Amino acid sequence: MALLAITPIVNGVRYLPLVSGSHFPTGAFAVLVILTLVNAGLRKLRVIWALSPAQLVAIWAIIAVSSGIAHNGLMTELVPQLPAYQYYSSAENKWDELFGERIPSELLIHDPYATRAFYEGLPPGVPIPWRVWLTPMAVWGLYAVGMYMMMIGVSVILRRQWVDHERLVFPVAQLPMEVVRAPEHGKALNSLLRNRLFWLGVLLTFVFHGWNCLAKVYPALPALNHMKEVVIDDRPWSALGLNTGPILHFYFCFIGLGYLISSEASFSMWFFFVLFDAQAVILSMINLPEAGLFTGWTRGGWAQMQQAGGTIALVASFVWLGRSHFARVFRQAFLPIRQVDDSDEPLDYRSAVWIFLLGCAVMIGWLVYYGGSLPLAMFNVALGIGVFVTFTWMVCQAGLVYISPNFSSTTILANLTGSRVWGAWPVFINLWNEQVFRMMMLREFFMPSLLTAYKLSDEVTLNRRSLLKGCAVALAIGLLVAAGSKIGTTYALGGVFSFTVDTYTWKLSPIAPFRIMSSLVGTPVPHSPWLIANFLGGFIFISTLIWTRTHLNWLGLHPIGYIIARNNASAYVWLSYFIAWLIKTCIMRWGGYKVYAHLRPFFLGLIAGDTLAAAGSIVFGYFTRKIYSPTPF
Repeated sequence: MALLAITPIVNGVRYLPLVSGSHFPTGAFAVLVILTLVNAGLRKLRVIWALSPAQLVAIWAIIAVSSGIAHNGLMTELVPQLPAYQYYSSAENKWDELFGERIPSELLIHDPYATRAFYEGLPPGVPIPWRVWLTPMAVWGLYAVGMYMMMIGVSVILRRQWVDHERLVFPVAQLPMEVVRAPEHGKALNSLLRNRLFWLGVLLTFVFHGWNCLAKVYPALPALNHMKEVVIDDRPWSALGLNTGPILHFYFCFIGLGYLISSEASFSMWFFFVLFDAQAVILSMINLPEAGLFTGWTRGGWAQMQQAGGTIALVASFVWLGRSHFARVFRQAFLPIRQVDDSDEPLDYRSAVWIFLLGCAVMIGWLVYYGGSLPLAMFNVALGIGVFVTFTWMVCQAGLVYISPNFSSTTILANLTGSRVWGAWPVFINLWNEQVFRMMMLREFFMPSLLTAYKLSDEVTLNRRSLLKGCAVALAIGLLVAAGSKIGTTYALGGVFSFTVDTYTWKLSPIAPFRIMSSLVGTPVPHSPWLIANFLGGFIFISTLIWTRTHLNWLGLHPIGYIIARNNASAYVWLSYFIAWLIKTCIMRWGGYKVYAHLRPFFLGLIAGDTLAAAGSIVFGYFTRKIYSPTPF
């Protein structure tokens, strides 16, 4: 809870590296390492005082599952959205004319004094106006609770299929498991923490990032640059990357994670990124006009539509591959006959299915109640579940701890059918909901951490039902602590304008739904044959790729790279995965598996070192007010 409380200051005020920020949370791993080292001392004094591996895993899981709420997991979008309409509405943008009484009062903060103080600061000695926040936070919080129930139910339904049947790799689980593993009799530290190659990897990252921190304090020192963005203004090459040219960054943690996954997955991570860049250059050369409704972090609606189609194909493959398991689960939920033993699951299947269905009902009902049409709300929630499952699978299978989808459900449907079919207001309600709940920036949603915790529980004989209860309590308390900290910090520090230069979080993102709505009222988006073709092309390509991976093992391509090829996250990590693929390919070719296994601790050290360096840079930045980020999050 302390990490949730300080996150608004660390991330929202000082703009230091994120306490969470990814699906390998910096704060959770730093706490795990500290406890493990303290444990070594306790074990020397008296063995009974030391925490067991199961207890360490439980602590890591509770922090990892809940730590994202205070930032990209929810609060970094939700809190700024509530006063934005009142503050930014003006005669020029004509929001009052366009929206009038259509926005239900309980969804926003309408009090002019509380809104102005939020942005400009409270007068000295004036208390924080908590009361005006209670209703809108509770209403939006109801949707959040429904979404969390859905994710908990899905995680339980998927666990056995992914962990026991498909045996996913879970790269993110490997380092925490090695760190908490009990040492041999008479040893204070386990074999990984005594391995020189592991500490060599940690040392390499600490020296690299430590030097760069010194260069921040003493500018005369030359920095070791691991981040380069090439600016290209001339078409068609300006279409490369996401902004004005290629992004050439490398990060030790992603090199380490790339080493742990299959060569097929690491190859696809950079291959599809290059392939999509080639598509962008060709389309820029022919200057193809493109109309549609687009949001998110990508350039090119064609890429969004391709990857949305590919995501649906991938979800269909999950359902088909696990059809027998899912059928048994749902039969057990609705029939009195016991189909399968679920005593070792985090929840019994009947409870899991009903929690899932209730969560979905809350989400759909919320959208319909506030003006969305039932078919649009059902599509929004269904595709949202598909995206959650797909991106959780990417983390569990390929260790993609920094991910974001290119698209939102509403934009996809509007581009396929035209927005006029649904009406401007239902499209707005769904878009607004997706903006608040960060559906296009899933770098801190908790479902991957929950599945990873289930996997770790197998290794340390941890009761999964107790683990899930602990995580659920942490989520409930975390919602309250994170909301209070985000709101209270903003008022206490003198309002948004006293500490921020982050125009995206505090202005551009909160007004985006209203700006899009204003556009849709005057100019509805028509359906586009070009975008429909890209959507179908993505679906067909991924379907074909899945079939060829089953029947033609020599192809060497993985659908993971295609789904996130042209977005913010892949632009920053593709080079690291290329380096990891190249290193691993050379090792396997000339050294074989024995050398690969021998060097594995070194690459685990790169992950640990980069993550601990990120934690250290938070402390460094807090006291020196110099910002340095070892990782992209």
